[in-house]
Amino acid sequence: AAVHCNGSTTPQADTQPLFAVQCGPGYSYLGPDPYALTASTATDKKPYMCASNNKIRPTWTLVGHFAPGKCAAFSNARFVKDL
Repeated sequence: AAVHCNGSTTPQADTQPLFAVQCGPGYSYLGPDPYALTASTATDKKPYMCASNNKIRPTWTLVGHFAPGKCAAFSNARFVKDL
């Protein structure tokens, strides 16, 4: 299998955390912004509420720490914890 990106489970110099965020079925994000799918206003972020449905709480998984942009191929991927 080809390696698309590699990282670390702990913070390293020149890396950033990569989060898998899920807001119910059909709404997922993989990237450095843990608030990407959460509700927000002009002044506040509401990490306890999904923007797509304010009755659903988002779930976050820290995937690891990676060099910025090195895992861009996975920006539209969905994280599946239990394979």
